[in-house]
Amino acid sequence: MTPHLEKLNLLGCYKFSELQMSVACPKLKFVNLYGSMVRNFNLGLTPNLETLGLLGCKEFVKLHVPVKCPNLKFLHLAYSKMSNLNLGMIPHLEELQFSGAGGFVELLMPVECPNLKSLNLNGSMVSNLNLGMTPHLEMLDLSNWTEFVELELPVECKNLKSLNLSGSKVSKLNLGMTPHLEELHLVGCNEFVEFNLPFECRNLKSLNLSGSKVSNLNLGMTPHLETLDLSKCNEFVELYLPVECPNLKSLNLSGSKVGNLNLRMTPHLQTLDLSKCNEFVELHLPVECLSLKFLYLCGSKVSKLNLGMTPHLEELRLEGCNEFVELHLPVECSNFKFLDLRDTKVGNLNLGMTPHLETLNLQGCYCLQKIHAPVGCLKKLVYLNLTGSLRFKHFLIDKRYLYPHFSMAKLELTVESVDICPLHPNNNLPKFQFQCKYAEPVSSWSGNVEKLISFGLCACTNLESFSSSISGLQDLRELTLNGSISEVVPKDLWQIESLEKLILCLKEIKHLPNSICMMKHLKSLELKSCWLLEQLTMDFDRLQCLEELRLTDCIQLRDIPNSVRNMKCLRHLHISYCSQVKELPKENLEPLLSSICGLQHFRELTLEGGIPEVPKDLYRLESLEKLSLRMEELKHLPDSICMMKYLKSLDLSYCRSLQDIPDNICNLKCLENLDLRQCIRVENLPEEFGRLESLKKIYINGTGIRSLPQSIYQLKGLRINGSREELKSCGFESLKEVIPGFNLRWYVEL
Repeated sequence: MTPHLEKLNLLGCYKFSELQMSVACPKLKFVNLYGSMVRNFNLGLTPNLETLGLLGCKEFVKLHVPVKCPNLKFLHLAYSKMSNLNLGMIPHLEELQFSGAGGFVELLMPVECPNLKSLNLNGSMVSNLNLGMTPHLEMLDLSNWTEFVELELPVECKNLKSLNLSGSKVSKLNLGMTPHLEELHLVGCNEFVEFNLPFECRNLKSLNLSGSKVSNLNLGMTPHLETLDLSKCNEFVELYLPVECPNLKSLNLSGSKVGNLNLRMTPHLQTLDLSKCNEFVELHLPVECLSLKFLYLCGSKVSKLNLGMTPHLEELRLEGCNEFVELHLPVECSNFKFLDLRDTKVGNLNLGMTPHLETLNLQGCYCLQKIHAPVGCLKKLVYLNLTGSLRFKHFLIDKRYLYPHFSMAKLELTVESVDICPLHPNNNLPKFQFQCKYAEPVSSWSGNVEKLISFGLCACTNLESFSSSISGLQDLRELTLNGSISEVVPKDLWQIESLEKLILCLKEIKHLPNSICMMKHLKSLELKSCWLLEQLTMDFDRLQCLEELRLTDCIQLRDIPNSVRNMKCLRHLHISYCSQVKELPKENLEPLLSSICGLQHFRELTLEGGIPEVPKDLYRLESLEKLSLRMEELKHLPDSICMMKYLKSLDLSYCRSLQDIPDNICNLKCLENLDLRQCIRVENLPEEFGRLESLKKIYINGTGIRSLPQSIYQLKGLRINGSREELKSCGFESLKEVIPGFNLRWYVEL
């Protein structure tokens, strides 16, 4: 009942299934039912309709055309279920879209369609097609018509500009009847073997024969060609360029059998792809190629290349060129941004002429000995991969996926000794191989990358050069050194003035270099698995900014200097699995605690491993907020623990010898988190447990606790974590999963 409606757009109404039109809509000109469930449409009720959009209506089966529709110009039926259509009642149609309609088999054109300009039958199964009825057709798409074998052109198609026969079984084609063709696509026509150009095709701009069986091509008849794609033409061996092709901008010969190519006739070429041309050995650049921006020679047999003739090149790919040994950069390539030399045999590389390089991939370049990279030439670098070179077992810098807020430079180096350098077997220098992980903020540049690769890329290592490179790093906040070789600790480490965190995991180091105590901005020091380290340097108190000291698995460590008492900023002390500590007499532990008890900002203490008991005067750590005592031999907590009035977190997990939880623990008014996991001998909690008014979480996984004191129910909001069986034995029925669906960890909330 909308006789004056002119436009109906139901785009996105995917569940819409029926359009009810009881009376004619003479003014309706535009209807779009895109993606709906409509099954049919009657054009008899819309005599003046100009556009009908039924794209993606996968249930559409019938278009009723009872009367002539002289105004209908655009008809889109892509992906419908229609099987046939008669254009006799639609004489002025300009565009017909039937792509993806796999069941469409018949298109009837009983009369001439003089206005039809665009016909898309992509993926249909039409058995025959008479283009004599479409004299002004400009675009014809018959791609993915797998049974199509021959295009019959009974009359000259003077207006046809775009022809797509991709995926068909066409074996040959004569363009004599399409004098003004601009685009021809024959992608994936596996039977296509012959391309007949009986006369000059002056308008042809784009030719795609990718995947065909064409073996040669003469571009003399296509003087204005702009794009030529012969990729995956495995039989193609020769491209004739008898005359200049001034408009050719993109040439793709990847996967062909072309052996050489002369670019003299293509002065304005911008993109050249010769990837996987296994027979290609030489690229002739007799004249300067001022327009060439993208050059792909991946997998070819090219052995050397001079970029002096391509001053505006932006991207060069040579990965997999196993014979490639030399890249010349005689002039500055100010636009050069991307270079991939993976798995080549290049020995030296000069990056001084590439100030705007963003991506450099040298993975697997095991012959690479030296990169000349003056400080400043890698300012724009975003990605660098040196993994697989003789110096670097792993080296990857990738800023592409760093979080925008990432704000500090950090370096992790893992070193291992190797027996021989394949490139210099008689060299007497130490032989090392590194794994390097370096990251810095996306927007910053410090010159550190240039320094990291400046001391050579073979296994032969000059330790002084290495030490100088590391000590010269700028704005470095975090440094990690791993390995079994103590020599890699730079003697001048103190020169990295910006360093705030240092991690040493060196199994053979016996003494810390004195230079560590000169690092005036160091905030965190971690010594991990330094198995031969027996003592720390005595003037440790010179680290006045140190906030955290972590000692883990230092099995020979016997002494922590008393000078630690003078470290006013120390907040966290972590001693874990330093097995010699448990052999210390109590009088040696007491001075340590006495040293840290006076520290006003001390907040966190961790003691882990085989230490048998906790010092009795632990209460003197008045400001302590977090205490972790993962001590396997600990049997009893000291009574003084109740005097730690600011303690918020107490971790007793894996104290498998712990007998019970003392009643006076209920005096810890600030305690928020109590972890008793795997305290297998603990069976009960204190009766006055409800006095822990700040407690938010308790973990009883792996304990012997099977009932809870009644006072615990006063702690509203308390989260009790445990196994399903443990919680049910405590009387809880309504349990929640920590990770829904995994049936692993459970909890209840009071």
